[in-house]
Amino acid sequence: MKYGNFSFYSERRDVDFDLNGVALDWVDLAKVDVHYLDFLKKYGQYSRDDGLVLYEAEDLCERNLTFETNIYAPGYLLIGDDSGGTGFLLRVKDGGIYSSGLGDMSPNYFKFITTGFEDWAKNDFKID
Repeated sequence: MKYGNFSFYSERRDVDFDLNGVALDWVDLAKVDVHYLDFLKKYGQYSRDDGLVLYEAEDLCERNLTFETNIYAPGYLLIGDDSGGTGFLLRVKDGGIYSSGLGDMSPNYFKFITTGFEDWAKNDFKID
């Protein structure tokens, strides 16, 4: 499927995805939203003039380790930020996209953005 400048595969398949040697050992990539993985593989880092950044594969591990996502928000993957203290997280079990202040990574305070990465991209990564 194609939305704006982005195109996605429309069905789940076996994950054959190389993160260039980056280890995300707390996340089962086979359970991560395939649309997000496709985007990551195809486009790498994505950034906009308003500060929104979606991390490239090499930054995923570092950013998730820095913010201790595996400790404070198990089951989530920090995939980007707004360059101003708000992070964007993908919930592994259902692909939901959430935002959170990077100073408090408790899922209790996460703000729901949308049901999945494909929908978020379709809406030009709207964050409000």
